[in-house]
Amino acid sequence: MSEKRILELEERMMKLEKEVELLKGVKQKELQSVNNIQEENAIREIKPKPKETYKPIPKQNVDWEKQIGRIWLPRIFMVVLLIGVVWAFKAAIDNNVITEPVRIFIGYLTAIVLFVLGEKQFNRKRRTLGLVLLGGSISLLMLTTFAGHVLYGLIPVAGSVLLNLLWVGIGIYLSYRHRSQELTIFMGFAGYLMPFLLDGQANNMYLFVLYEFVLFMSLLVISMKERYLKLFYISTLLLHVTYLAYQNLSSLLLPIEKSLSLVQVIAVAIFIQHAVLLVAAYKWNLFKKKELPLLFTSFLLTLLWLYNSFDVYIYEDDYNTWLRHFNEFGSIYDYVLLGMAILYGILSYLCYTANKKVKLSVFSSIGLFSLTLFFIAVLEFEQLKIVFLLESLVVYYMGIHIPSKLQRASSIFLLFISSILIFIESAYMENVWSMETLEMLLLLGVLVGFLQLTSQYHDKLKNHQLLVNGFGSYIVFTIIMFATTLTNVILDHYSDSIQNMGVSLVWGLLSIGFVFYGILRENKRVRIFGIVWIFVTLMKLIFFDLPSVSILIRAILFIGLGTIGVFMSRFFYNKHDEEK
Repeated sequence: MSEKRILELEERMMKLEKEVELLKGVKQKELQSVNNIQEENAIREIKPKPKETYKPIPKQNVDWEKQIGRIWLPRIFMVVLLIGVVWAFKAAIDNNVITEPVRIFIGYLTAIVLFVLGEKQFNRKRRTLGLVLLGGSISLLMLTTFAGHVLYGLIPVAGSVLLNLLWVGIGIYLSYRHRSQELTIFMGFAGYLMPFLLDGQANNMYLFVLYEFVLFMSLLVISMKERYLKLFYISTLLLHVTYLAYQNLSSLLLPIEKSLSLVQVIAVAIFIQHAVLLVAAYKWNLFKKKELPLLFTSFLLTLLWLYNSFDVYIYEDDYNTWLRHFNEFGSIYDYVLLGMAILYGILSYLCYTANKKVKLSVFSSIGLFSLTLFFIAVLEFEQLKIVFLLESLVVYYMGIHIPSKLQRASSIFLLFISSILIFIESAYMENVWSMETLEMLLLLGVLVGFLQLTSQYHDKLKNHQLLVNGFGSYIVFTIIMFATTLTNVILDHYSDSIQNMGVSLVWGLLSIGFVFYGILRENKRVRIFGIVWIFVTLMKLIFFDLPSVSILIRAILFIGLGTIGVFMSRFFYNKHDEEK
């Protein structure tokens, strides 16, 4: 091969090498850029997203001119106007200028003028002023009718009833027409007050109870249809207030037999009211569950009415006639409590299957409360504390699974009450094998159940650690109380010094038991408590036991307690050795 040919080949090889190096550089840059992009993406994924910042909604400035001029000014001065009209009437009456029929005519005429002016204000888009004028018109119509019936005797009872019903009906129609909850509430007040404006209402108790209940149902339908929450609450509670006022006024005029009959009729009406509220609360979500608290309030008020009407009987002695409550099971009130507990239990189960958690919480709480009251009504004191103790554990379990803070709080309250009763009863223990011992053992079992449930379902309890510490401490306290009581019972026939010595030795053994349990369960708190308790026992020995015992007893106490302390320290030494 010629030299020239060789040179050409070398030049080509050099060019190829340069091109390969160039391609390598480009490839490396591309790979580097890809790696950089991947690293940036990874960093973006790992890097937490910045928290969204919400700008606070600026507070809107209150237009005080509008608030005072359009809303409060007409309301205040409508009252001033009515007061002025009353005073003008009084001045005219004092000077014998206006006769009684003319007064009634002027009252109705003024009410009609206010009504017309109110409707005109609505047509001119002055809603607040229109509502005030219409409310004043209805008020004046009812006051004029009251004056014509009670003060002047110009309108008979039947006419007064029909006229007042007409005024209330017109007011409700106007409130419905103008979609005004405030006017409807005002008419509700006027409607509930109307029977008190009639003369001789005490002799027509059935008509009074029926009228007030029909009015309540009318307002309830309006509140449910128009979603008026305030009207829903006010109309329900006003029925109780009205019935209570009527019952108190009538009791001054009626004999005790008729007074009891009146209360029973009212209680039946209240019971029906609660049933209506229960159906409405179960079937519909009228006010986004804001109506449910009213159901609980209605339940309590209903029970009060039933208790004071169907759990009493008339008792006569040589001087007076009294109403007394039944002391034994068998009254209508007792059966109502049982029926309430069963009914709310069934509804709770239906809510549980339908996954209606809020309603389940309310219904189950009412059912359990009714069952508790039933137990109080039918059981003796000895049985009651045991039933409460067992019920507290069941309620706590339900409160975890529903979940319901109210039920868990109620269960802890029941546990506390029943345990206090058991502690008081244990102070009178005479024998080791007794009912008091069984109750203390049952209390310990229930407390362990509370602790186990809290530990098992810790994910459903936000403050589970606090509950664990609380139940654990209560268990320790109960064990100490129980052991101390048993020791005193066993050594009851010995001297006080022997009893004190026995209690101190038992406390020392308990401290070993606490430490041993803490080591087995790897619970540092229990181990520390065992150490603290041995020192508490030593303090009791020094300050309370020594002054009243002989030298021999002191020697026995110190030898026993010293042996326990040394043994316990050795126990810890062995434990630490195992850990090393």
